[in-house]
Formats: sequence, structure tokens, C-alpha cells
Amino acid sequence: MIELVFYHSVPQDLLHDLQRDYPTVHMQQCQSRQALQEILPRAEILITFQCDPDLLELAPRLQWVQALSTGVDALPLDHFQKRNILLTSTRGIHAGHMSELALMAMLMLARNVHLILKNQTLQTWRQPPQDEIAGKTVGILGLGSIGREVARKASFLGMQAIGVKNRPETVDNVSQVLALEDMDKVFARSDYVINLLPLTEKTRQCIGSRQFDCMPEEACFINLGRGGSVDEKALIQALHSGSLRAVVSDVFAHEPLPADSPFWNMDNVIVLPHIGGLSVHYMHKALPVIRHNLQAYLEGRLEDMKNVYQPERGY
Repeated sequence: MIELVFYHSVPQDLLHDLQRDYPTVHMQQCQSRQALQEILPRAEILITFQCDPDLLELAPRLQWVQALSTGVDALPLDHFQKRNILLTSTRGIHAGHMSELALMAMLMLARNVHLILKNQTLQTWRQPPQDEIAGKTVGILGLGSIGREVARKASFLGMQAIGVKNRPETVDNVSQVLALEDMDKVFARSDYVINLLPLTEKTRQCIGSRQFDCMPEEACFINLGRGGSVDEKALIQALHSGSLRAVVSDVFAHEPLPADSPFWNMDNVIVLPHIGGLSVHYMHKALPVIRHNLQAYLEGRLEDMKNVYQPERGY
């Protein structure tokens, strides 16, 4: 019997239904590293957010890892390739709740909610400027499922969307799609820039002073992608110099964000603790991808599995 391990909490109804539908697979879930270490020597399939080389050493039978995240840059990719372990992600399930976070960030910045909340802690009655997002331009870096949903919802609220895509092509609700090499043009035309880029060798620290310096006056930057794609020193400088009015960042180069980071104490920065991908409905959203890939794996149709990691793309 095939051993499948969830290294994450799974609602009992979902686990029960999966076990019923796949009787040849023995399924277990564990939430502690110690429990996982005891199970891994027998595991053929691992479904998880996290994995490291030490855990892989304990899993000689491991054939397939289904990552519960969109990005896989935090996983030991070299080790997967050396052992020829299949790696898939849940890319595509985050469009709904991530796009809502992007809209929330723009609305908060337009209404200066961060200043209002600060005034509340000071018991100070002040009315900071109140703007609107209707009529504004949003630049979306990364037009995958999340970026496309941001564009759809933003257009419904009266915004114009432009964006960047690895392979430029026509995208619904996006008036202009540019290549990553032309990203500066997106920054120059956008009132809000939302970073949704994956972290690859091509995107590592690809956003820096050159991009921030060409943004319009009063423009804002929202990072929901990967902290490593941004030169944080350049970002801090842009905030100090006024090149950027404000920033919402859900991701950082080092997480948790160190206590001595300047971002904590900057009035024009909203720090989010990497919540973008989280949802109380997460496992229900991930289940269709898990089911599809499990069925294909059991039938030997590896070519039909969704979101297979491609080293040449970095995701």
C-alpha cells in the first residue's frame, strides 16, 4: 500500500473522503516535526508547506512532494532534482483571496488608513487626505491567476490595469502587457504597483532604485510576491526620499521581519506578517489540485499532473 503523509492539519471530512476514494493509499497527517520524522521512512508521497534536506534524508522511498504553496523557492530544489523527486505546487488556488488582499491594500493606502490607525493609538482626531482608486492605474507585476484576478476586480472598480508577464500576451482587463525587461515603463505609469512575481534567478532583486525613482508623485508599492525580488535598501531609500508615498508589504527578504528592521517604525509602511496566501478555506481550495494529481500519479500519468515544477522557469 502507498503511504501518503500530510504535514499539515487537514479537516477530518476531507481526509475521510480522500481515504474513501483512494483505498490503495494509506493516509496519515502529522503536525509536529517529530511525528513526521517517524513516518517519513515509509512515505512515498508528502503533501506539505515545508521540507528541508534533513527531512529528505529520512525519506528514502519518497517519490512525489505536493507543495501546498504557490511558490517553491523555499524548498530544497537541488535535492529534489538530485533524487529525481517529483515536485508539484498548488499554483492557481490563491487568486480569490490574494486579489482581495491586493484590493484591500490599495483602498487602505488611498484612504490613508495606516495614518488613521496611528492617530487612534495616540487618541488624536485628525483627517488625513482621502483619495479614491477609481480612475487610477494599477501596475501588476506577474499576470498569473492572481494577477489576472486583480486586474478583473480592479477594472470593475474603475481602475486601469497594465502589467508584466514573462511571456507577453493579451490578458483580459489589462490594457498593456510588457515583458519583465520593460518593467520600468509599468512603474512610470502606475499609481499603484503590485508585485506578484515568483522568486527566480531572473527576478531576484529585480526591483530597485531605478524602478522606484521613475514612479509618479504620490505612487505606492504593494509587495505580495516575494521579498527577495525587491532591493529593500532601495525601497527604504525611496520611502525616505519621497519617491514613494507609502508601501504595503506582506513579504520580506528575511522572515519573520527582524525586530531591528526600519520597516517597523516607518509611518508610511504597512507591515503584514505574510498572510496573503492564508485562508480558513485553504485546504478546501487545495483539494481539487491534490485529487487531480493523486489520480494521475496512481495511474502513472505523470505528464497530466498540474503545476509540475520546471527548473528552467524556476517555478
